[in-house]
Amino acid sequence: MRKFNLPILALAMMVISGAANAAGWPSPPPYSATLSVGQDHKQPGRMYRTPNAYRHELRDGKEVVILHLDQNNADVVLPAGFAVEIDFNKGGFPLAGLMNGALLDPKPEGPETINGQATTRYRISLNQAPTASFTGKAWVTKDGIIMKIDGEGAFGGQIGKVHVEASDIRRSPQPETLFDLGAQTRRLKFDAQSAAAFLQALAPKK
Repeated sequence: MRKFNLPILALAMMVISGAANAAGWPSPPPYSATLSVGQDHKQPGRMYRTPNAYRHELRDGKEVVILHLDQNNADVVLPAGFAVEIDFNKGGFPLAGLMNGALLDPKPEGPETINGQATTRYRISLNQAPTASFTGKAWVTKDGIIMKIDGEGAFGGQIGKVHVEASDIRRSPQPETLFDLGAQTRRLKFDAQSAAAFLQALAPKK
């Protein structure tokens, strides 16, 4: 099974982790965390969360993914110095649906402690073909922070395993400037499926 290239993996992971209100999960407080992506070759990064936005920095900040949950779009900032803006409205993929649990079928399995945080383990599934799909588990704290996601999914035709784990949770207000790229940033605009194909084409060939 092919792995996602990192921008696609991060985007798919964060779309899933935006499911804050599913099955009674509360909307998480503003917080930041260290996020480790992958199992064999882990890629650590830092993420920042507010009620309406989500930022994940990868490769020492050279790649950044920002979700604008209130606008139903995302920005993927690449090392080349430009951003790919992804409009989920065109693909019929409502990020807000993840926020209220409309796109998931969470089933609680039991308590588990992840990196010092008490969580409930849920089995979850997402089916928004042809844009995205996912089957796996999520570990969620009582106040709605996603500590871990493990499973398999697809984004825009790319199939791969997804493993994400959070640590060093810091519950505190986050500056709104973290989620604003500024007018000077060059942007290429795509719908979700076209963006996935474009980012895949940019991925290093092995």
